[in-house]
Amino acid sequence: MNKRRSIKKVDDSNVEAYLRDLDRELDKDLSAATGPDLRPGPDEDPFTRQLMDEERAFLNPGEWGIDMRPVFREQLNNPESAGDLSDPEIRGYLRWMVLILAQHHLCLTSTNHLSDRELYDFIMQKVLPQPIGVGPSPVGSLVYHECCPCDGNDYLAFYADDLMREEFKSMFDEDPPEKLPLVSDRDLWLETLAESFRDEPLPQYEQDEP
Repeated sequence: MNKRRSIKKVDDSNVEAYLRDLDRELDKDLSAATGPDLRPGPDEDPFTRQLMDEERAFLNPGEWGIDMRPVFREQLNNPESAGDLSDPEIRGYLRWMVLILAQHHLCLTSTNHLSDRELYDFIMQKVLPQPIGVGPSPVGSLVYHECCPCDGNDYLAFYADDLMREEFKSMFDEDPPEKLPLVSDRDLWLETLAESFRDEPLPQYEQDEP
C-alpha cells in the first residue's frame, strides 16, 4: 500500500533541511519500490497491464527493458566496430541491424547527418550498451531513440531551420554553428520500417523457449 507523505510548511529558514529530509524519504521509497509493487496486479485488465508494463520499462529500462546485445550476437554476430569493413559490408549489416531494432519496437530518429559507417558505430556504441525501454508486450507502441539531441550543436548545424537558428542567435547573443548539409535521407525509411512493426508482438527466438 502506498504511503501518503505529510506536507510540511516550508520557509527560507528550513528549506534546506526539508529538502534533505525529503531526499532521504524518497531514497527509502525508491529502494523499497521493487518486486510485485511495481507490477500490474492480477486483476488489472490487459490494456492497463500493457500501459503499466510500458511505463515501467520506459522509466527504468536498466531493470525492466530489453538488452539487445544478446539478440544481436545470436541473430547477427556482427563486428563491434565498422573498423575495416567495406562499404557494401556495412550497408548489408546496417539493414539487418535496423530491422532487428524495428522488430523490437525501437525507432531511430535524426540519423541523416550520419554516414552508414558512422550510424553503424553509433548503434554499437550508443544504442546497444543501454537496454531499450520496451515492455514485454509493446504492441501498438514504439520507443524513439534520438541520434542527434535537439539541444546540441549538431542539431543546430544539420536540422535546425532558419527560424530556430535566429532564435538561438537572439537568445544566446552568438551565431549558431555553420549550417551543414545532411549526408543521408534514410530517416523516413527508418520510421516507415519501425511503424510496420508497431502492431506486431516481439519476435520469439529458440533460446526463449522452455
